[in-house]
Amino acid sequence: MNRFVYITVSILCMLLSHSYINAQNKKDQQLTFVYMCSDYSTDRSKLVSVINEMYSQATDVYDETLRIPYIFYLSDDLDPKVIFMNVDTLLNNEEDFENKILGTINSPTQHNVMPRSDIDSIVSILNQIDFIDEDGNYVYDRFTMDFFVSEYFWQHEYNVYLISYLYWILGMDKHISLTSQDVTFRVNFYESENDYTGAVEGTGNSFGMMNLLDINNSNKVDIIPIY
Repeated sequence: MNRFVYITVSILCMLLSHSYINAQNKKDQQLTFVYMCSDYSTDRSKLVSVINEMYSQATDVYDETLRIPYIFYLSDDLDPKVIFMNVDTLLNNEEDFENKILGTINSPTQHNVMPRSDIDSIVSILNQIDFIDEDGNYVYDRFTMDFFVSEYFWQHEYNVYLISYLYWILGMDKHISLTSQDVTFRVNFYESENDYTGAVEGTGNSFGMMNLLDINNSNKVDIIPIY
């Protein structure tokens, strides 16, 4: 019985120590969350090139302390592909990056976006990594949300029903406006003959008429072409 208690206490101490170390490390780190869609209008070669570059940046084979936390999220119906890199030793699965992310992007089938399901999944992931502290502030020193979306994505108004809703649910306007927090919210799109995002003409309605949390007018929300 005493041995059982000793082992149980030891395990609890290890878990608490692991959580404390993670929390301390996060204060000096930048977390990047990368959302991707892959459909018939996606320039897959460009997407793979950009994502591979991010993956390389997140990896330092010589010094673990220099590895950058990333979460890669590829929408795929009700089965999104998620890769954790340098986020938590209990969650990290970067060894699946090539198969889950690159393999899915390069597959010939279309991977449908499910806005409501994706939002629920993303919020659940951020909760899982204790993304926000008890005071409502981001645990990480710097936070970036990168979206890689297509014309098909925009045509189906997922810019509203996914991006702007997620911006609203996460209360991004509060965090973006704080000088004490370094937050980037960036929407990357593939160039087309049609200005489907409205970013070029500056219509001011890139994220819908509802304009949740005044997202259309935020100078901290970037809409940029993928070169």
